[in-house]
Amino acid sequence: MPLQHLGISNELPPRSGNQSQKPTKENTQQVSRPCWPGTLKKPSSPHSGCWSTRSPTISSNTTSTTISTTNTNGSLTSFATLDCPVIPGRRTLPGKQDHSSKAFAEKLFEAAVNTCDLEVLDSLLKSGVDPNQPIMSYMNGFFERPIQIATDNRVQNIEMARLLIKAGAKVDLTTADNERPALHNSAQKGTLEMVQLLVENGADIYREYGGGPGAWELNKPPLCYAAATWCSNRDGNKRSSKSAQRTAAAETEGEGAKILRYLAGLHQEDRNPLRDQQIIQRALLTAASQSDSSLVTILHQAGADVARAGGNGITPLMVAVCRWDGDTRVADYLLDHGAPVDEPPPRPSALHFAVIRGHRKMVAMLIGRGADVNLRGRIDTSIHGRDMLGDDFNPPCRGKKLSCTPLQLALYRAEEPSTSIWKSNKTDEAAIALLETGAVLVGGELVQAARFLSRRLIGALLERGAHPNEKDGNGCTALQMALKTYHLRRDEGEIISDILVDAGARVRSGDIHLTFSAGDVKLARLLVNKGDLQDTGRRGESLLEAALSSRSRPMIDMTLTSTKFAYSAGALCAGIVALGNGSLPEIDALLKKRRHEVASTTSDSVLEVTALSMAAFYSAAKYLPNKQLTTLRKLLQSELRGHSCLLPYRDEYHSYTEVIHRHGIRSLTDKYNEPRWWRKADLIRCSPLVPVFFTPNPGRRAVTRMLLEAGHRPDFLALLMAIWLATSEEVKELLRYGADVNQSRRNLDTSLQLAVRRGNIDITHLLLNHGADVNALPAVLVPIFEPNGEPNEFRPRSALAMAVEKGQLDTIDLLLQSRADVNGPISTDGGASALQCAAAWGYLGIANTLINAGADVNAARAERYGRTALEAAAEAGRLDMVQFLLEKGARTQGDGEGLWQYLRAVGFAERNGHAAVAGLLGEWRGLERWERCCAACWDLLDEVFVVPDEDVLDELCGGYDCYDSDDCYDDQDYEESGSDGAWADGEKGVRVVMTDEE
Repeated sequence: MPLQHLGISNELPPRSGNQSQKPTKENTQQVSRPCWPGTLKKPSSPHSGCWSTRSPTISSNTTSTTISTTNTNGSLTSFATLDCPVIPGRRTLPGKQDHSSKAFAEKLFEAAVNTCDLEVLDSLLKSGVDPNQPIMSYMNGFFERPIQIATDNRVQNIEMARLLIKAGAKVDLTTADNERPALHNSAQKGTLEMVQLLVENGADIYREYGGGPGAWELNKPPLCYAAATWCSNRDGNKRSSKSAQRTAAAETEGEGAKILRYLAGLHQEDRNPLRDQQIIQRALLTAASQSDSSLVTILHQAGADVARAGGNGITPLMVAVCRWDGDTRVADYLLDHGAPVDEPPPRPSALHFAVIRGHRKMVAMLIGRGADVNLRGRIDTSIHGRDMLGDDFNPPCRGKKLSCTPLQLALYRAEEPSTSIWKSNKTDEAAIALLETGAVLVGGELVQAARFLSRRLIGALLERGAHPNEKDGNGCTALQMALKTYHLRRDEGEIISDILVDAGARVRSGDIHLTFSAGDVKLARLLVNKGDLQDTGRRGESLLEAALSSRSRPMIDMTLTSTKFAYSAGALCAGIVALGNGSLPEIDALLKKRRHEVASTTSDSVLEVTALSMAAFYSAAKYLPNKQLTTLRKLLQSELRGHSCLLPYRDEYHSYTEVIHRHGIRSLTDKYNEPRWWRKADLIRCSPLVPVFFTPNPGRRAVTRMLLEAGHRPDFLALLMAIWLATSEEVKELLRYGADVNQSRRNLDTSLQLAVRRGNIDITHLLLNHGADVNALPAVLVPIFEPNGEPNEFRPRSALAMAVEKGQLDTIDLLLQSRADVNGPISTDGGASALQCAAAWGYLGIANTLINAGADVNAARAERYGRTALEAAAEAGRLDMVQFLLEKGARTQGDGEGLWQYLRAVGFAERNGHAAVAGLLGEWRGLERWERCCAACWDLLDEVFVVPDEDVLDELCGGYDCYDSDDCYDDQDYEESGSDGAWADGEKGVRVVMTDEE
């Protein structure tokens, strides 16, 4: 870590001087705030994402005045509000500035880049602002270089890029948060003018970066990104409505094609012939995945071989036929120019990949070109990946390498229907085309074909000799597959069970339950007449439950009116869902079965209360005289046993946060509609009041009162949901019926912590009056990231730390009056003390209040993703807060945490482009030689930082005693000198002044 701001002065650092404005309650809310997890993109480095900052306003860090960045034309005139002179050119900011001026310039530079204010940007660059300093991107929520922002496809400001380059911006610089170089982004999504500017100013056309399009390689040079251009001729054709316009667009080369031609030309200049040829060939693979044949033409003319396979055996034709829309133009071009239609065994041919997608047009074209419909090819999932195999690659036998015929691949289909609005579900067209051309059966095709629910396809396979009782690798028969699929896809397919039974398919164990679940009434009646009705599902589901889950009105009527089908608690759950979806007119028949049979059977109380909770939810969601409200009353009168219900969410942290913070009618309705969800394992168990809080008023309050009066009591989850969503009166009602204010899970907020997080001081008052523990420990074992990779926005905090983080002055006063501990324990994972939160957010007044109340300015950071107060302030670029903490006793000396806190603070400031803060810290104290070696510790800024042991320090410091400065230089007797490179023996030990070269 190049800590260039350390040890650069012979002068002893001043301990006092210009002070920041005295912190008050008024100015704590004016300082620009950091962008906390939840507004940040996924950090690409372990060093970012948890304490990174973003300034939507410009702050001088010493005053409470802010400058709006929304007015891109008036930034210079805004200097008047700060009494700063507006002087164009190099004298806009003085050459030698104090740290406050530097910090202001940094923030103004950040705002100017983000708002594309070229006038301000030009003045700042002429005054000496570093054009390479990392700044927070307001678009992306993480740190980037200014040149990366200027070349972002949403900005593409060529004038800004020119200004930055003129001032010395290095065009290939990136950050840990965004490692994508400017040239790669512009090559794919930019303009030719921008690409030329970058190349002419030293952008590396050979530099490789990962994360781009295509599964066939991980890292790609700019030419490959240009081959995946967003701006092709085809795009221009789509936007043209008139035929004349379409013709003109076709004759005019698109911007993306121009970029590709320009970069390809650079690789034809014989700088590195072998490497250039390899790059052009790799770019052809990417271009083949697009639907614009002009891109392939450019690369073909540049020397790419259309018949040559890559190192992993993938050819351009294989890539071209994987288009999800079945566009054949690129494939036609490749075949016309010499690409072979088949590959030598055991390599797969293009036909293998085309049939996986299932587009008849593409399959017919390849067959017409002579593709072998019976060629066995080896599919390697570790190489070909999802980009080539798609969502429908669902073989019955799992493995990385599978030898398949085109017909077998054509019959692979995803189990669940596609939910994408731009992809259609795979049809049987490709399989039919292969069968019509003479494809032979090798076994197992009938079972896979059952997923298509196509009578035509099943009939064709049976005619060609498929056995009706054959099984796949998992032991599943075609009849079983047909029944399972019909239950999931009945709206898009046909009943095929009768064809299979007529052909000789046997009904096996479990098939009866599948028949009732699928709603296949014809087959069910046949089985009822045979009298074999003892079948159950894998989790013990009764046939009555299966019938009610089928949502087939004829099937439901048949089972409810027959005495052959016994009552079960699962059937009651299925009945409530069927009632909510209109498949069941009334539930009286089911309740009648319960009254007659429950005395002689063992009823599952949890499932019965689950049915009650669903009825309560539906009643509150539609609070009008309705069937569900009537059903709820009937269930409450039925004396259902038990007090806990199941909620259709897994019993794990992220499910709880979704339930508490992101709940809604639609989300729970969708969960309730999942087939027999109550039979899943590891579901949340809670009070039946919880589902009611997914609904809005007035239904929520009325139904809640009905359940409370019937004896159902609130649990911690109901109370947390009420705190987050409901009114203080509803919370008070739950407390009156026995809700425990101090009960919670160890990885969730307590009720008081959540009330503070929500910012509701009335509920906070209420909870404190009911005995809420103001010093309850913050949550532990809280995941740092969400499942999608985004930072978790619900970081564990004590009530006081949460109030500080939110800047809630009244709540802070209330909690301190309630004896909140300013030095209370913090969570080990991403936790923070109240003072650390104040430091990160720049709340000087609050920080002063906390220190006066006894807050430890040197409190330890959390073990993972933690910051001390000084580190947090430095990382956020809070110059005033850093100065304040130093003067309040933040440790920077010693051989323990003081030194490492200091080094990390400087490192965080430099990494995030806060040169003024790093400069202030560098002037605060000097470094001895061994301390400078410590600054080079490779994991200094890691999120799980541990002070290195003596062995590591010995390795860093060259073997001498790192902790004894008197012994470090026994053999070196240097006199004090004022010249560059001299070592001075001062009152703080040996201080080192290094030349720029060192």
